[in-house]
Amino acid sequence: MGSFSFWHLAIVLCIVGTIAFLVIVVLRSGRKAVYAFKPLAGLANWLTGGIALTLLLGAIAWAFYLVEFRLLAALQNEASADLVAAFEKNAERMNSLGLIMIWPVIVTTILGFCWIYRASANLWARKEEDLAFTPGGAIGFYFVPILSLFLPFQAMKEICVRSETGKGTATSISPRLLLLWWLLFIAAWVAKLAKNHFNRNGDTIDGILSANYAAQIELALLFPLSITFLIIVRRVTRLQSAAATHSSSR
Repeated sequence: MGSFSFWHLAIVLCIVGTIAFLVIVVLRSGRKAVYAFKPLAGLANWLTGGIALTLLLGAIAWAFYLVEFRLLAALQNEASADLVAAFEKNAERMNSLGLIMIWPVIVTTILGFCWIYRASANLWARKEEDLAFTPGGAIGFYFVPILSLFLPFQAMKEICVRSETGKGTATSISPRLLLLWWLLFIAAWVAKLAKNHFNRNGDTIDGILSANYAAQIELALLFPLSITFLIIVRRVTRLQSAAATHSSSR
């Protein structure tokens, strides 16, 4: 599993293709572009299914990490052949699950960006005034260093506020919920960076344990992060649907 296989190549090509697609989408959108209103319900449903599958696989991965933690703790006291074999077998299962899990993660990420883009585009389709973020900017700032720490949050805040009231400021989406989602997002990203760092330097049991801790923290954050994001997605979807119905009935 340590060698570069066809599956690794497929994953790399898929990631590169995804980034290229997002770059094209960002470049084609702008303040002078013409947008048409499109319902968000279909995207929201697919996104819900993708997140549910990702969380299910995440729970299985967490179980494997707990097994790895127990084996590493035992190996610190006794490096027996049986423990080493059990550790290697569990590592193979984790690698296999990782190759499976990467696909729903990629698909769900694409769906999430598509939903954000479409939610922002619907505001522009309604001819809202003084919008700070274009649909392309709402997803493009996730890939800009430093700016990615706060501008995507501001873009999502604009989507939430303007989806309900247009020019108003009241929203049924709590600012605390929105802030919680973003703090969880940043924390999960930091945990992922820590996990990758420890994996690159995981030549000892202590190094592998450090990567294990970071991975478990990342998975622990994944669940509340996904739930808060889904709550936001569902509420914005309902708000835009209601606003579209109200607009068409006038």
